[in-house]
Amino acid sequence: MEMTYSQRLKLMHALCLAATHRDDETPNTNLDEYDALNAADYLSCYVTFKAIQSADRSPLAERSDNFDMLSVYQAFALLSYAFFTVPLAQENITPDFSKTNSYFLNIKEDYYKEGEIYSLFSF
Repeated sequence: MEMTYSQRLKLMHALCLAATHRDDETPNTNLDEYDALNAADYLSCYVTFKAIQSADRSPLAERSDNFDMLSVYQAFALLSYAFFTVPLAQENITPDFSKTNSYFLNIKEDYYKEGEIYSLFSF
């Protein structure tokens, strides 16, 4: 059985949720109940959290000691989100960037329409 990219994203989302569920919870195994964009959102946060954790960093401590590092985490999460969502354009699934409010980096929607790598970010 051939899986689409969005189905694989949903599967990864379900697997990550199953790995972190409590003993008294039953993970949802119906992939049709997952949304591809929500899966990309969750996975970008999950990957960012795991990267911070693997580096033995503490964002809580860095709020006062190394505040600039927080913007690095934010940029990593945003790039992870772009990494997960760009291939969804082949299935005509695109994020609604009008709901996104970023002061430093604006992702341009035309990347999803034109597929040009240089138009992904504008500063």
